[in-house]
Amino acid sequence: MTERKVKNTDRIYERDSSVSHFEAKVLSCEADGGEYKVVLSRTAFFPTGGGQSCDTGTLNGIEVTDVNIKNGEIIHVLPLPVEVGQTVHGIIDYAEREEKMQSHTAEHILSSVLNTKYGLSNVGFHLGTVDTTCDFDGVLTLDQLNDAEDEVNRIIRENHPVFPVFPSENELKTLEYRSKLDLTEDVRIVMIGENGSVDKCACCAPHVRETGNIGYFKIVDFYKYKGGTRVHILTGQKAVERARDDFEGIKTLSALLSAPRNAQSVSEAAERIREENEALEREISVLNGRINELICASITDTELSALFDGRTDVQTLRSLCLSAAEKVKTAVVFGGEDGRFNFVIAGEKAQDTFAKMKNSLNVRGGGKEVICGTVFATESEIKTLFDGENI
Repeated sequence: MTERKVKNTDRIYERDSSVSHFEAKVLSCEADGGEYKVVLSRTAFFPTGGGQSCDTGTLNGIEVTDVNIKNGEIIHVLPLPVEVGQTVHGIIDYAEREEKMQSHTAEHILSSVLNTKYGLSNVGFHLGTVDTTCDFDGVLTLDQLNDAEDEVNRIIRENHPVFPVFPSENELKTLEYRSKLDLTEDVRIVMIGENGSVDKCACCAPHVRETGNIGYFKIVDFYKYKGGTRVHILTGQKAVERARDDFEGIKTLSALLSAPRNAQSVSEAAERIREENEALEREISVLNGRINELICASITDTELSALFDGRTDVQTLRSLCLSAAEKVKTAVVFGGEDGRFNFVIAGEKAQDTFAKMKNSLNVRGGGKEVICGTVFATESEIKTLFDGENI
């Protein structure tokens, strides 16, 4: 988290993340392009920063559309004005706040675990609406992350206290804590565990009060990213819902694949089907080659051969066209049904043939030596274009 010097406004969220209602005096209210930027004497609204979006809620029933820090002041953005000097009642959307606190606190624990076990540092963090991403400065394996996930959930179950401290400049000199920046003043340290036994990290955001409040922690994805690893995590109800969705997905697939209802069995069944499909594709390729040989053997013309084929795969049509072009000067192959045909043209007069088709039919496509595309026409219209010859 970055260091932020804030003047005028008392930051309730830094001391007590459980506050969802508060009273405050309006210090200023300035119009700005149809919006109003409001500064309060105190606020429980966390402003956007450090990879986390701001809290949402209301002031005197008016929606707070944004909260940010500008020129050292916490700015509350409203669609309507409030009177300077009056006392307003603020309400935080605490359900949303709680979700964010669960994810952010879990990110601290995960970062501490990976730092302790593997010496890796968290170099990026984004708390999104779908999930939370954490970037680490080293490559992690599935086994390592499974081990870390188990450790994080163990720490959650142990229900360690989570609390902020505000050390002095002298205290900071001897305090070991995690931070992305070299901070010297106005530093807030989030402690997890008695005396920070689990983690000590510089951070300005709200967190849960006990690790047990996180509920359930799940790593849902990871991959190499900028020389390190990006990890996607879910916590609380979102993690439960993802686990439920995954179970329903496995249940559906197990029925479709006639496999036992567990991930390993479904995976093994899917792999068997993949292997069977690959074998079938190889057989189809051999059969298509044989069909192409038989078609080409029936060609008697030496100038132009326009062939209709029920197959639609472009690679199959291309192979047939190139084989036909070895027997005639120009070959054009149509594959599909009335109204829409894929086509391939090859040979000496491929461009001339393509131009003839474009002048008379609705054609899309292109190429140089081999031209591929789609023609929107009936078989009769195409045959008429080629004068019914060589069909």
